[in-house]
Amino acid sequence: MTRYPRHLYLLLVAGAMGLVACSSSTSTGVSDPSALAEGTLLERTFQIEDVSGRGIVDSSNVTLMFGADGRFSGNTGCNTVFGPYEITGAALELGPLASTKKLCAPSLMNQEQAVLSVLSRATRVELDREGALILRTDDGGSLRGFESTLSTLQTYLCDDGARLEVGYPTQDTARIVHRGQTLDMTLAQSASGARYIGSGWEWWSKGRLQASLAPLSDDGRIVSEKRVTCRLDVSAAPDSQVSS
Repeated sequence: MTRYPRHLYLLLVAGAMGLVACSSSTSTGVSDPSALAEGTLLERTFQIEDVSGRGIVDSSNVTLMFGADGRFSGNTGCNTVFGPYEITGAALELGPLASTKKLCAPSLMNQEQAVLSVLSRATRVELDREGALILRTDDGGSLRGFESTLSTLQTYLCDDGARLEVGYPTQDTARIVHRGQTLDMTLAQSASGARYIGSGWEWWSKGRLQASLAPLSDDGRIVSEKRVTCRLDVSAAPDSQVSS
């Protein structure tokens, strides 16, 4: 066994401890958790690509968005899920969770249960150095995804003076901020245009430049007399959005 002088032994131990400290501070790939408290995640839709180490069902859309109003929303690939959230540093608390109740293919329903299981138990949220959002549970469950290219917000000005911020997190969902309230909607059947229903409202887009917003009654009927026409604010829209 090789013996070292005591002073050299202490230097070797100190050097090793320094290497371990450096390794632990740089190898995780996670951004500074304090940045999360500064609104880093707000109003960004993330397309989830991995559920607890497994990919998602082909052609399904699993998304998650944290709103500035303290509520989150997303899609499980079948139903819309939403509820309140609280982020303190990297600590995360979601819920209580609520969702729509549409029936889907068995593979999508199984995926939905896996997504809801993580959301209901998530305790930490991270942004890694690649820009990926990661939600983690204490027992190893996780959701991981990147910001969606479909999440660009569009501004609409309505005849009643309301200003809407409209985004389409996925091909079959819409998210509208209306007078400080976040409205999460899903695509509904329509003879023309793109019609979305949810959160007690209907959003009906007839081309990108013009749409209408109407409240629903308690029994789900459209309150037609309260429908307002909204037009894309072309002064705020990129040139690529200004087309009918």
